[in-house]
Amino acid sequence: MNSSFRAPVDNRRAPSLLRELFFFGLSLGVSAWALRYVISQLDPSKRDREKHKAHLRKVQETFPDRNIGHPTEYELALMHCVIHPQLLDTTMDQIGGHQDIKKGLRQSVLWPIQLPGVFRGTFGAAPKGVLLYGPPGTGKTMLAQALAKESGAVFINVKPSTLLDKYLGVSNKLVAALWMLARRLQPSIIYIDEADAMFATRNESGHEAMAQMKTEFMQLWDGLVKYGDASIVVLAATNMLSAIDPAIQRRFTVSFEVGPPDAEQRRDILRKKLLRHQEEFPNGCEPTLLHSDMQELVDLTPNYTGSDLHNLCQHAMQAPMQEFAEQLATRSIADGVPLTEANLELAGLPALRAAHLEDFRRAHAAHPPCSIQAENYNPQDALHGLRGTNLDLTWLHQLAVLVAAILENSRRNGGNNGGNGPQSPERAAAIQGYSMRHDSGGFPES
Repeated sequence: MNSSFRAPVDNRRAPSLLRELFFFGLSLGVSAWALRYVISQLDPSKRDREKHKAHLRKVQETFPDRNIGHPTEYELALMHCVIHPQLLDTTMDQIGGHQDIKKGLRQSVLWPIQLPGVFRGTFGAAPKGVLLYGPPGTGKTMLAQALAKESGAVFINVKPSTLLDKYLGVSNKLVAALWMLARRLQPSIIYIDEADAMFATRNESGHEAMAQMKTEFMQLWDGLVKYGDASIVVLAATNMLSAIDPAIQRRFTVSFEVGPPDAEQRRDILRKKLLRHQEEFPNGCEPTLLHSDMQELVDLTPNYTGSDLHNLCQHAMQAPMQEFAEQLATRSIADGVPLTEANLELAGLPALRAAHLEDFRRAHAAHPPCSIQAENYNPQDALHGLRGTNLDLTWLHQLAVLVAAILENSRRNGGNNGGNGPQSPERAAAIQGYSMRHDSGGFPES
């Protein structure tokens, strides 16, 4: 009789094992997700990458006709420098004066970018570099903005802080990414304001990272490997032409000196400023300012730059508003009624008057041009704020001489006499002068 033994099977164990496997897998998934979340939160560059991707989406929406492709991480870091030309609000017609410069920019840069089929070849294409130099406040940045807006080219505003990095070699990669990004978005204009800060003359005392960045920039700009089919223009502005490296200056094949405006240019600038104010604020200024009083305004501003003329108009146009604010402070509206433009009539205030010539005279007397302030500035006036005060620091000088004499005497005697030896003539003179100063009560009270 054959008999086989079979162990009893526990049917309740299988569901329990599946349950344990399920919770084990769930715990592993939760742990992995939590670890990944913690690591991502500790990543210092996470927010920067999110911002870069947001800038990339904005650029893709703004330039749907440009094939951006798949930019590298260094190109993504430069996406915030890309500015659409339509976002710029300055045109050539809005800039007063500089007729010759505007004509030259149109002929040498604007038309070759807009009509590449006509202006082509080695000598007909747009220049690789354009430099605007001159005193501060003469309109160099406005000319660059107007050029980018009217040309329709992508405006890439580059600052030194954008290309500099604390890690060695990253600045070179950012410069290479800048040129690759400009090629993706061509036609494009790489704009560098205050170029003397970024392209200063290379010397032995300069930082190695800056020298490498300049070398990389020049090699990609006009080096052995060139992008001959790329429509890229480097546009720079500076008020310190002599500080720019000669190798950089050579690559700016077209340069314009943007100097202070003459009488006719000041007339043109003032007329455009006043007309624009009239458009924004009807009856904001007297009509005589645009006709009979214009010559006096021109004669009143011989040393003014374009920026100074803008500030003069701003101060003059604010005079009626300041008078209105002073009157408003002395009037009151009914209790519980908020102060809004709709209920200003309740205060019984007169209408805002128009600006006139006397406002410009007062503004001219109260606010001199920045060029005159710079000429009269003395660096010693700002030295610790001591110039022009009643502080007498002669005692401090005598005290320093005394301490120096004591230290010199101790060095000569080797410190062996314990200070009881004969005094040197320098120490005796210093002690006598210090004592006389102290006895005369010349020290400042503590």
